[in-house]
Amino acid sequence: MRRFFRPAMMMGHGAPNRTIALLCLLIMGGTSDCTESSERPGGTPDSDAILSDQQGGDASEVGNIAPIRTIYDRYPTFAGVAVDPVNKIAVFTDDNTQSVLIYDSDTPGDSEHITEFSKRIAGPTSRVSSACGIAVDPEKQEIYVLNTDFRNNMLVSSYQQSGDAAPLRELEVDHGGWGMYLDHQNYNELFFTIQHLNKIAVYRPNAQGKEEPHRFIQGPKTGMSDPHGIFVDTKNDEIVVTNHHSSHQIETGVHAATLNFRHMLQSTGRFKLASITVYSRTAEGDAAPLRTIQGPKTGLNLPLGVVVDPERDVILVANDQTHSILAFSRTAQGDVAPLYAIEGPATELKNPGALQIDRENNELWVTNWGDHSVTIYARDARGNVAPLRTIRSASRGEPLAGLGRPAAIAWDSRRDELLVPN
Repeated sequence: MRRFFRPAMMMGHGAPNRTIALLCLLIMGGTSDCTESSERPGGTPDSDAILSDQQGGDASEVGNIAPIRTIYDRYPTFAGVAVDPVNKIAVFTDDNTQSVLIYDSDTPGDSEHITEFSKRIAGPTSRVSSACGIAVDPEKQEIYVLNTDFRNNMLVSSYQQSGDAAPLRELEVDHGGWGMYLDHQNYNELFFTIQHLNKIAVYRPNAQGKEEPHRFIQGPKTGMSDPHGIFVDTKNDEIVVTNHHSSHQIETGVHAATLNFRHMLQSTGRFKLASITVYSRTAEGDAAPLRTIQGPKTGLNLPLGVVVDPERDVILVANDQTHSILAFSRTAQGDVAPLYAIEGPATELKNPGALQIDRENNELWVTNWGDHSVTIYARDARGNVAPLRTIRSASRGEPLAGLGRPAAIAWDSRRDELLVPN
């Protein structure tokens, strides 16, 4: 994904110094590193500005000098979601300001203004960084948080913790973990998707340190292609995974040592259509999927979070690029159209990323990475339907910088724009 900015938005007066000023622009390696978290009590940021002007000196200066301007997003963005209706909390990962946000699950919310959180876990001691996947154990009152693309670890904290609190335990995971599913009621297993290794790793929930997974699914027969979302359907004994389009073959059983991809097989990279792959819950090694949903009729485009509604026998997918939730028959296979979708301007969906069904209250929770919001719908919602309520981390209409671990920058002099790949 690329984001475009006009240099004039960032640069001060003095066209001759523009190129020098561009060279002084620092990209700190990710959304989380480009964000300052400076909040008042209750979660209200100090400033409403997405572009922060700072008084810079002459461009010829060297040493400890301030940037002329900075592009960043100071508001939390909602990534993963976990709802605990028993203890009446909803927990979200925030990959922008590197935090975990805890809300009352029955908070009325406000579709226009910031919703106050009840607790926030953040800070160097907490070890929360580019947090993505999240899960909760209502019985033990524990929160599981997966860091991706930075620390390569999974953290466990208690419901009672807040602020810069150290985790109860920590588990090393392969680089590129994104999705997480905790089965604490049936088979006592913890699942991760590993994007770059086309892998599902399965651990025991209490795993910590450098403990190895007790099994994994990985290899060319699996059909996994940059896997993201994961849901374990214990009723039907199946694992459901969403896959993006970029693909490369990986040797079975490979681990990732930070950014060392020496096991990546040469000349195998290609683009495929996004897909949903379904495996036996007990699958292991280079196991072929039981079913695959893939093709132009599916409408899948960067599918992220996925859940199975066992009572309705449907698979629900957060479809990022079409700003929609797609519903497929649980047993669907091949190039099939969705049964229905939640889609349209009334839905307020904007780059949906994660979703969860609250079966006790018959609600569907969806995080919107592109709009600083969480939208909550009736469980059987469909079509262009308005949410029941909304949780916001920024006021409605607040622009989003959209920076997601930027790693380079280029200036298009003809269009006077900056190109930032994420």
